[in-house]
Amino acid sequence: MKILIIGLASFAVIFVAAVITAFVLVASPAPKIDKPRDIFGFASLKPAATGAMMPALARYPARDGEELAYRLYESSSDRILIFLHGSSYHGGGYHALAAAISASGAAKVV
Repeated sequence: MKILIIGLASFAVIFVAAVITAFVLVASPAPKIDKPRDIFGFASLKPAATGAMMPALARYPARDGEELAYRLYESSSDRILIFLHGSSYHGGGYHALAAAISASGAAKVV
């Protein structure tokens, strides 16, 4: 019985501490967020021309026989930059960035 009371008391102390911490965090002002920095240097790229055409889908056969789709944004550069997206999105979201990078001559984008 004594162990049960000690256990309940310990739980109560932890619970009260968690509730107090939650109230302090909610009541405190939001932290100041610094101005975003252009870590990768994309700010120097010119935006893609309005109406820039998205390259046609091409296919690549993987080792397991599945065909993977990709788009190639040609460039005068010999560098190749490959964007990979998650399964919950599609590559169209990279169109503006890929077009700007390839148009600037920074890299071919896949």
